[in-house]
Amino acid sequence: MKEIKAKDSVLQVRMDSYKRKQAEELFANLGTTLPEAVRIFIYASIAAKGFPFELRQSIFPSGPIGKGNDYADPSKAKEEAAYFKAMLAELK
Repeated sequence: MKEIKAKDSVLQVRMDSYKRKQAEELFANLGTTLPEAVRIFIYASIAAKGFPFELRQSIFPSGPIGKGNDYADPSKAKEEAAYFKAMLAELK
């Protein structure tokens, strides 16, 4: 029998409050919660050993991760872009 572990770690994410409300409504309509959807995403990512869906650059209209993000550190944009490209290369 598989051991069930307690949830003992907290994840905090900064995001636009409007997007959060949209996500909460979406997941409520799907019969779950935003925190549970995040857990599902993480478990699916681990099982897939990457993102559990195909990534396309068009998903990021302002460029790679960080450039369009209000919370990104502009001084690290090049580093983030290189990291993102490396992640995509590993998925192929």
